[in-house]
Amino acid sequence: MDDGCVQGTSIATTDKYIACGSNCGIVNVYDSVGATNSSSNCPQPAKALKNLVTSIDHLELNHSQELLAMGSIEKDNAIRLVSRT
Repeated sequence: MDDGCVQGTSIATTDKYIACGSNCGIVNVYDSVGATNSSSNCPQPAKALKNLVTSIDHLELNHSQELLAMGSIEKDNAIRLVSRT
């Protein structure tokens, strides 16, 4: 269950993070250990990113899990890079 998401459109996972994109441009990032061990049906995201306003079609975490790339094909140049720090 993705907190506040009406329609999920993409997901990216690593051993440390789970990133979930939605149709309204919001990306929720979860700590994978905390989310999978949560007793709640709807764990709270570690971070909610509201950098885009169109549907998130692409999510990718780099190999060191420090950068998240998110993008939408609905608008030109609708791509953002977000650093963990």
